[in-house]
Amino acid sequence: MNENQNNKCLCEDAVKNTYYNLIRQNCSPSDALQSAVKVLKYHHPEILEKNIPDKVVSILIQK
Repeated sequence: MNENQNNKCLCEDAVKNTYYNLIRQNCSPSDALQSAVKVLKYHHPEILEKNIPDKVVSILIQK
């Protein structure tokens, strides 16, 4: 996954949209985070399972 802002992977928007839309719909943060993890896994099956949660948090805290 490319971290360059100009070449940002579309999955990053998908992860953010999933998380924040679920939060807006009053889902619990843990459920929203679980869903965002599933989105990243779908887009990047090559990322090791143990690294997915940290990557999702990294995506969510980006500006």
